[in-house]
Amino acid sequence: MKEQKISIIVPVNKKEIQDGDLCDLYRIQEEICGQTYKNTEILWIIPADVGNDLSFLESHRSHVLVAKDSNLAKMYNLGLERAQGEYVMFWHIRLKAVKNYIFDMYQMMMHKHCHLVCSSYGIKKAVYQEHQVYSWEEYLKKLTQNPHHDFYGVLWNKLYDMNLIRQNSLTFSEKVTSGYDFIFNMQYLNQKISVGILGKELIHLSKEDTEDNTEDVYKVLIDRLNDKNAMFAAYKFLFWRGKVEVGKEVLDEYMIKTAALELAGVLFPFSYKQWSVIRKKCLQDNGITGKKTTLKVIKLALRLRGR
Repeated sequence: MKEQKISIIVPVNKKEIQDGDLCDLYRIQEEICGQTYKNTEILWIIPADVGNDLSFLESHRSHVLVAKDSNLAKMYNLGLERAQGEYVMFWHIRLKAVKNYIFDMYQMMMHKHCHLVCSSYGIKKAVYQEHQVYSWEEYLKKLTQNPHHDFYGVLWNKLYDMNLIRQNSLTFSEKVTSGYDFIFNMQYLNQKISVGILGKELIHLSKEDTEDNTEDVYKVLIDRLNDKNAMFAAYKFLFWRGKVEVGKEVLDEYMIKTAALELAGVLFPFSYKQWSVIRKKCLQDNGITGKKTTLKVIKLALRLRGR
């Protein structure tokens, strides 16, 4: 049987190629072209203001697409719009993969008749350590057990069916500033698909350097929490659609951890008045109230910052 084409979307922003350092782009180009699976196309998505000449990336299997700005959701949507493959992957610029990564993902998709294939990876302890195919209902139940794990939300460890994306007009939400990957995955799962898992670690994502946020951190936090509410809405809708029983304490814990994770990522401290707004925007909007809950969020955030 002829191998079907896989489109690989690689978004690039100014920060990642600042100071003329193009080593990662060369490495990714070589790594993808060096995969044992050859029927691929690479779609480099470059914002118009990137300022570097990246024409060296153009080849018969590699194309440079220019986005209007560096909004990642818009860049991903441009990639989906121009993709010619029957399947699609999203490649992170810090991703490193073994040579048979794409081949093994494709083989499971084909031979196990899956609609989505996910690979374990080397950052945290693997959620899945065995090769297995889950029904839609089984995968949703797994998701309820550890919804915060990157495994479920990220794009870069998955192979998607492009026909399913086109038939259901799936796109990335451009209304949020973060969490568009999680929301996209929840919408993709809404199609009642079977999911294949490759338990062995075929990929590794290196840690990203963190920088102090010089913006209005309070505004950044509120924006992020609003984004998390949009993610939470997609999460709840998926379980409603699947008729999966999820206890209120599970949903409460999801929002408490969400608020704490976002708080841990920005600067301290906030005033009580600011905390009141945070609680209203993130917690009370989802039926979670009380000073004890707020204190729980603060304690968890401090613990996360101390790691």
